[in-house]
Amino acid sequence: MKRPPSHPTLPFEDTAADDQTPLEVTIRVAQPSLLGTQAALETDVVHAIEAADWRASLDLLARLRQAATAAQADSIDEAAPTLSALASNAPDSIEHAGTLIGDIAAKAPTNVWLRHVTATLVRLALAHDGTDGLAARLDAGAFPHVYRVMTASDSDRSASGPFQHPGQGHLLARALLRDALVRGLPISLDALGDRELDVLDASGLSPAWYPVLGAQERLWDVPRDRPSTAEVSAVLDTPVPDDDSARARLFWQAYRAWKAQRQPNDIVARTRAAMKQLHPELFARLG
Repeated sequence: MKRPPSHPTLPFEDTAADDQTPLEVTIRVAQPSLLGTQAALETDVVHAIEAADWRASLDLLARLRQAATAAQADSIDEAAPTLSALASNAPDSIEHAGTLIGDIAAKAPTNVWLRHVTATLVRLALAHDGTDGLAARLDAGAFPHVYRVMTASDSDRSASGPFQHPGQGHLLARALLRDALVRGLPISLDALGDRELDVLDASGLSPAWYPVLGAQERLWDVPRDRPSTAEVSAVLDTPVPDDDSARARLFWQAYRAWKAQRQPNDIVARTRAAMKQLHPELFARLG
């Protein structure tokens, strides 16, 4: 029988590489009886954070600290204020998610416990508001931290991980990026550690066009909700703007309206005509 490692690693414990490639994540199989008291406590803390049981997380970390090394104790002490704030305002954790994630990103983005907190807050915010709602809560400084935590979570194969299906963290991170770009959030793609995004910066287009270009490159899907009749009319009745960003936003809106159509109709013809006017080269890629 293969023995478990004497010093198993926690999810998110590895640090970012110098070249900002995605974080490698390892997960310990949750078998406390094989791993000993300290390792079992670490697993329990992770599970408590994933369950958003902030008070239990604090109590378990306090127990873990009693036998911790100096470095481990520093990590626990660094995480405790954020967990205390969450435990004190548990019903409002979604409302404060953006602020808390921003604080973590600014002060302790590599802290193992706070990376789990970020993953849990992201999961709760997505369930409550979707990717567009979460994008509205984040600022540009916090976005790389969130993106990297979400994509790293795909390496967490535990049954109780933050995103339950293989690859879901990466798919949701891409959708979140799409919605943040639609909102005009100034994001450095280089900081995200996702080399497939290089095609966007290499396009020569301004970031305002990235939502459309990313959809054409199959980096993300177009949102499935159908625009209302009023929204479609607003798109079709708007004159072609002179401003590049305004043209990009209008193209994206026309693109969404076109993709939402189930069969050939007047809207299909008019949205295609609008996109051809707004950006002939991107329109030509539609086929």
